[in-house]
Amino acid sequence: MSTAADETTTATVSVTPRAGLPTDTFTFSLSGFTQNETVVATFVPPLIDGLDFPAPDPATITVDASGAGTLTMRPVDLGAIVPGVWNVTFTGQTSGIVQTVSFAMTCGC
Repeated sequence: MSTAADETTTATVSVTPRAGLPTDTFTFSLSGFTQNETVVATFVPPLIDGLDFPAPDPATITVDASGAGTLTMRPVDLGAIVPGVWNVTFTGQTSGIVQTVSFAMTCGC
């Protein structure tokens, strides 16, 4: 007999496209989080030549009853235009689940 404590939930996060310009739309797809929970997305910009660029404010998503949800963003709308590999960490506020995904932002110059 399985109990809720015995079950292991595997959360996943993916991003499409994996690389693009600051004006492109990036879609993050989440699954496996606790139903209807709030998930906070924290953006970590690349470190270029030892310079630490400011990160955009975190974003909040509420996943649905199946534990799935999406976040769509354009980096330029967040003031995030630094080229390089960005990491985005998604943290479930109820479950404590943490998943990180990366995407590359190319220079549109």
